Amino acid sequence: MGAPGTKVGGKEAALVNIDNQMYSAYVTGPGTWLFFLAVLAVLFWGTKATLETPLVISARGLGYALGVAGGGGMFLTALYSLRKRSSALRWAGPNRFWFQAHMVLGLLGPVAILYHANFRISRDLNSRVAILATLIIPVAGFIGRYVYTGIHRGLFNRRVTLGFLQKEDSPGAGDLSAILESSKVLPRLAALEQSAMITRDDPSHGILHFVLAGARTRLAWLALANQLKLGLDELSGVKGWSAQERDAQGNAARRYVRDRQIAILRVCRYSVLECVFSLWHLFHIPFIILLVLVTLLHVVAVHIF
Repeated sequence: MGAPGTKVGGKEAALVNIDNQMYSAYVTGPGTWLFFLAVLAVLFWGTKATLETPLVISARGLGYALGVAGGGGMFLTALYSLRKRSSALRWAGPNRFWFQAHMVLGLLGPVAILYHANFRISRDLNSRVAILATLIIPVAGFIGRYVYTGIHRGLFNRRVTLGFLQKEDSPGAGDLSAILESSKVLPRLAALEQSAMITRDDPSHGILHFVLAGARTRLAWLALANQLKLGLDELSGVKGWSAQERDAQGNAARRYVRDRQIAILRVCRYSVLECVFSLWHLFHIPFIILLVLVTLLHVVAVHIF
């Protein structure tokens, strides 16, 4: 597409199509939603059943086993992050398997721990922190997986649209092209588009960059409209257009420029959202570490005291 960090060729489109199919099969497929509904049903039943009488005794028997299973499951969810980031763990199996295990254990682990705690938050500070971290982690993971992935795919689609406007929807060699050339708006549009298409490795810097890029694009509208008017006046005198023809040509030119500006603004908007959620998703990992530490402390405290 001619912009840094954004290439849309046959290979790249095929990879994106495969990624979308994987997303649909493992995240938005009917089996996944049935699993979510089953988990919600189990949570609803447990909440109602424990209102009056505890279902289990946390310190022994089934209650103790649920605590061990839930804590172990949440600990195993951290292995997906290690597998995804470490090439040395390729022998452990494909990322697809670990992603599925991460999703399942990330939901079943908290359910087991809630049953272990009889859906009650203890007065003990350590237990409170442990159960709150247990509940925050799946919420963070859910938002990271669904919202962030949706934003990322939306951003890709907006970049494709902008690239299409850049190349396929060119003004051609007619009067519209002459107006745009005469008014000199195309170089300015190209500079705004290039700024919007740049990829940023640092999300915090990316937020500022794309907010400013969007603001520059909005502020440029008056200047671009004025340039179009000057170019239209010049060309109208040369071609001898009537007032009606001049208005029609001006409307077409303004619509063309506006379409490209809207495409730029959409890319900037999705880029800002992607940066924000990538920063927010980083908190998912510290919570997992916190959960492991608090769980170990909880186990030690229970067995000693």
